[in-house]
Order: sequence, then structure tokens, then C-alpha cells
Amino acid sequence: MTERGYTNTFRVISNDEYPPSLLAEALRRWYRLDRAAIVQLKNFWGNWGTESFYETFTSTGGFVTSLREVASTAEFTATLAVIKDEYPDLIYYADDNSNQAGLLSKVVQDLGMGDVVIALAPFTPDKDWLASYVGAAGAAVQHDLVAMAYRYRDDMPGYDYFNSLYQAANFPNFGEQAGEYGACSFDAIGIIATAIERASSADPAEIRYALATTTNYPGVVGLYQGFDDHLRNSLFIKLE
Repeated sequence: MTERGYTNTFRVISNDEYPPSLLAEALRRWYRLDRAAIVQLKNFWGNWGTESFYETFTSTGGFVTSLREVASTAEFTATLAVIKDEYPDLIYYADDNSNQAGLLSKVVQDLGMGDVVIALAPFTPDKDWLASYVGAAGAAVQHDLVAMAYRYRDDMPGYDYFNSLYQAANFPNFGEQAGEYGACSFDAIGIIATAIERASSADPAEIRYALATTTNYPGVVGLYQGFDDHLRNSLFIKLE
């Protein structure tokens, strides 16, 4: 939504395209890897991230040897055997199922591609996903890179206190943890309330201007430094 030019839509949580895009940038700029093969699981809801990875990887000088879709994990071995002959430096794969992702890494290892980096986008901030992935992949994980989504709760300076208040309120239908969405939603309300106060007006145009010019708002998630030209705030969260 924030890419469509709306002037009244403000984002306080990261765009889902960021994990695969930032992963591609890291692989190119930091790890200096040039050749990527992409494996895509058919009908996976996060497959749009493949385009984000592809565009970033190639725009920074990388080369994609192939993009191959598999209907199920049963096709991993045959597909990866073909990819092996392409001599990739890395294989990109997106899946929120840690056991399936771990199996792909294990098959790559079993096929003798132990020096090939597995680059993963699970679209989750849950650290338990990593533990489960390691359990499924085994020793094959040594060179794997995972781009987790959103900010860890442990890294949010105000999360513990906010979560204690959430739990004390005893909401029956929304889970035992406030979670990342809860924290970002609370911060969004705080940013709006502060903008209304700064505007000293009920005029929507003046409130919108106050929102757009918000700087250094101390939220549960972190310090929101300001909105960019797409009205995205998450790009400017200061990591402390």
C-alpha cells in the first residue's frame, strides 16, 4: 500500500519485501557471491518475495542461474541435482515451514554441495523456527543464512513492560503475547495521539501534516526517527 502513492497511509512495521531484498543485498555486498539459483515451492503464500530477491540480487550485479518451482519436497532431490550442474554460489528458498526448509538444506549437503550457501526467507520473527530448522537440517546448516522478519521482541526496549500490561488486561481472543503486531499497533496509536496533540487541531489535514513530520518518537518497538517519502516509518527505527 505504501508503494501506491497514498498520502494518508503510514506504515510503522516493515514491508514484507524487505527480508528477501536485504538478504540478497547482504549476499552480494558482504559475502561477494555472484551466482544464485532460486527454488520456489508451488503455492507458497510468500512467493512474491522471490521477485524482490531476484531484482535486488541482479541489480547489484549478481546472476540468477535458474528459477525452478517444485510441487512438493519430494521433488527436492531431482531439482537440486539439476541445479548442482549450474555451479551456484547460493540457493535461495522461501518457506515458513522449518522442517521443509531444513530438508532442502540437508538434500543440498547430501548431493555434495556443502560449499553452497542456502539463503532462506521464512517470513517470521519466531526464533523457535530457527531451532526447528537446525534440527531438520543437521550439520548442513553451517553455511546457511536466514533473514528473519520484523524486530525481535527481545530487542524492543519497551516490549516486556508493554506485554505485562497486555497480559494483565486478559484479552480472551488475542493470544497470551502481545506480539510484534501488537507492539507496532500500540506505537501507531501513540504516534497518532502525539500528532493530534502537536497539531492542536481536529483538522485532518493538519493532523496528517503532524504525522508526516513526526521525529524521534520513543515507542515500544524503538525510537521512530521519521517517515520517508513513502510514509514508511520502519526504515528509520534506530537499533539501540
